[in-house]
Amino acid sequence: MVATQHLDREILEELRVVMGNEFSALLQTFIQDSTQRVAAVQQEFAIGNAVGLRAASHSFKGSSSNMGAGRLAHLCKQIEELALAGDVANCAPLVRDLETEFDAVKLDVEALLV
Repeated sequence: MVATQHLDREILEELRVVMGNEFSALLQTFIQDSTQRVAAVQQEFAIGNAVGLRAASHSFKGSSSNMGAGRLAHLCKQIEELALAGDVANCAPLVRDLETEFDAVKLDVEALLV
């Protein structure tokens, strides 16, 4: 398995062992699900909904962490904490970073599918 700077190799290897033949399906599901989660974070941020933004980022944090996307999970955590404090405005740079990091994670995950 190729190591990446966006995914934890050890976590991915554990998932590969546990999932066996279903590992590719897991990766595809992660990409599809995460695309929707990024869209939810973007939408909640755009409308200034702190409660929705916190919920969307919290949910995305868990799935990202489970897949070994540590930086993505960390960005979600930062957004979640700001949203919990009602500070949606200061989430702008984090939401942009989240979008960029997800693009990189998606490319790394797609590379594992080939």
